[in-house]
Amino acid sequence: MTEHARKALLIGNASFPADEKLLDLRCPLNDVEGLRAVLANPEIGGFDTVETLCDCDSTEVKRKLITFLADTQNTDTVLLYYSGHGKHDANIQLNFCTHDSEIAVLEATAVPVAFVRDQLARCNAQNTVLMLDCCYSGAAKGILHRGDVEDQLKLSVKGSGTYLLTASSETETAQEKESDRYGVFTKHLIEALETGNADKDGNGVTTMDDLYHYIVNAVRSDSPQKPTRQVDGHGKIIVAKSGKNSRLDTAATLSSELFTRVASGDLDASIATAAVEVARKAPSTHTPSEATFDTAITAYLAKRITLGEFVTAYWNTRLEPCPEPSPEPEPVPKPTPDPGPEANKGHDPVEDPGPEPDPIPDPTPGPRPGPKENPRPPPKPENEPLSDFDRLMPLLVGKLWKAGSTKQSILGTQQTEEQEHSALFKWIIPLIILFVTSGISETAIDVDTYIGGGFLGVAAMVYYLVKYRSRLNIAGWIISALVLLTGMVMISEGLSY
Repeated sequence: MTEHARKALLIGNASFPADEKLLDLRCPLNDVEGLRAVLANPEIGGFDTVETLCDCDSTEVKRKLITFLADTQNTDTVLLYYSGHGKHDANIQLNFCTHDSEIAVLEATAVPVAFVRDQLARCNAQNTVLMLDCCYSGAAKGILHRGDVEDQLKLSVKGSGTYLLTASSETETAQEKESDRYGVFTKHLIEALETGNADKDGNGVTTMDDLYHYIVNAVRSDSPQKPTRQVDGHGKIIVAKSGKNSRLDTAATLSSELFTRVASGDLDASIATAAVEVARKAPSTHTPSEATFDTAITAYLAKRITLGEFVTAYWNTRLEPCPEPSPEPEPVPKPTPDPGPEANKGHDPVEDPGPEPDPIPDPTPGPRPGPKENPRPPPKPENEPLSDFDRLMPLLVGKLWKAGSTKQSILGTQQTEEQEHSALFKWIIPLIILFVTSGISETAIDVDTYIGGGFLGVAAMVYYLVKYRSRLNIAGWIISALVLLTGMVMISEGLSY
């Protein structure tokens, strides 16, 4: 026995002469032959052994299943395929119909799913794949309906690395069309393997997961049925080669090409490194920018674009910001007096006295000669007394004028910010808000005014706490709490009327 052997057994039954209730089918034998050609092709399936059973009776099929599954090792991959009628017996157990099957005695003349389950339990293969294209009824308008696949068949999937792929769900019918050579399910199965289109990540192989996702979409677009799967272990069982270059092969080819260009000075090494990293990643994990650049990589390897266009595509995808050279600052020469060619002849060098000092301002009062257009009005005298309104309003809205550690305060005197706001911001303003809120509560003439006063007090206090809470002292916090409490009581009482 070959190490890591890949074996397939394909069973197809198209004629059922023992029972006229089982209609003959047109596609099962074609299904078996078409799938056999794909799996045995060393460029696609690469299976070491592909055996077929066509229109055999139940005894022969059971004997072959026993010997086929027993002759396996724990490193093998085994694939079982059935195309034909699937019928229920009196105990609602699924049976695969054979050439001698009779509906009245299916247990004796068909292959029960329980029998298949028992043989799989004895199988030593590391990976087992079951593909079922079952039918159970006759033709209608050119379409022959195939049997549904029961949930109990999914119970037969036991053991690590077992994958069940069915043509339809337990409530649907699989189909074959008169215009097709194969059944709908098997037609798209063979197509997926032959074309390699199921290999969406471009890694060079088609796994059972790849096959399932491809077949679901293809079959649903061709018929009402929906293929199903049951996986025990993992879905990365490799079924065939896709004919596509794997991502690692592509990355290796690209690396050789680009770093040759780097060595010759035609390409920056950072671009080559980024391109190889994108080429290694599966397309399903690409960001939109990486997907765009991956298209450029493919075009470059196929010689459809030049190196310059490849580099432009790299910067356009913005995988990283395009470097912009920063201009170096131009040195500013120091002004030096030009003494003339004869000035220092026969003398020691004279040190540069430096720039000339600023001219002394004219002490004479009054405007300089030459009237100015649109003269500004004279500034307001600093010591002019302020009204109470001018003193309090800027403080209430927090318009502070800062100018270092000391400044000209809005009260018109020189003092620090802490001195200016010490008492006012610590507790006086919260007290004013409390008095206003309490006053409204005592003088309100209707409920709306009473509720509005409560809202006003709460809103004013919340605004003040958000903006100036760091300046409050203990008294200020107590007063603030009283304001909030008073406002909430007013709102609550007003709303209860």
